[in-house]
Amino acid sequence: MVLTGQPLNIYDADDNTGDDYIVSDDYQGKFTTFDGKEIDLIPGDLVISDKSSVICLAGIMAGEKASVRPSTRNITIEAACFYHANIRHTSSRLGLSSFSSQLFSKERNPKLITEALAVTISLLPEFLESYELTSYSSFNRSEMTNEPFPFSLEALNARLGSSYTEEEVDEVLAAYRIEKRENGTIIPPLDRVDLKEQCDIDEEV
Repeated sequence: MVLTGQPLNIYDADDNTGDDYIVSDDYQGKFTTFDGKEIDLIPGDLVISDKSSVICLAGIMAGEKASVRPSTRNITIEAACFYHANIRHTSSRLGLSSFSSQLFSKERNPKLITEALAVTISLLPEFLESYELTSYSSFNRSEMTNEPFPFSLEALNARLGSSYTEEEVDEVLAAYRIEKRENGTIIPPLDRVDLKEQCDIDEEV
């Protein structure tokens, strides 16, 4: 998570009563976090469940049931992208915060989940004497590109009340790895989900 900005959760796979991990927002009832704190969840709180019970408060904190212990032998690594408003509202309502919830509250990039998992897998030899990868599944439907959008130097200067030259703006675009095209459009890099229209570029400049 520190290296990639992508929160991860690791489950004890043997404590899952089935092979599925189901995300839902209609659960209402008690939930015990991995550190033994009991909290009340309401519809709208995102949870991850196996076939019998809730095992994680999605994007915020793992549950007691399927948490990794010294006796754990088989694990499932989960990398997901949860809607930032859901995580922010639940975290605030419960007064429950974590490094994961802080990142999700600011919106994560679903296009980088695969890369984050690849980094995680590459680190496994640092922590495990031996291991075997047995399966992988993905439900990521995000387009793996960003959409180009129109950009105008004249519009930028008009909005900012400035007189930046094309060379000065191009220097900023290059620094942020923003591709400038000859047809008057630009494309932000894959990791910048916050750059969606002209005003976002004006702000960076």
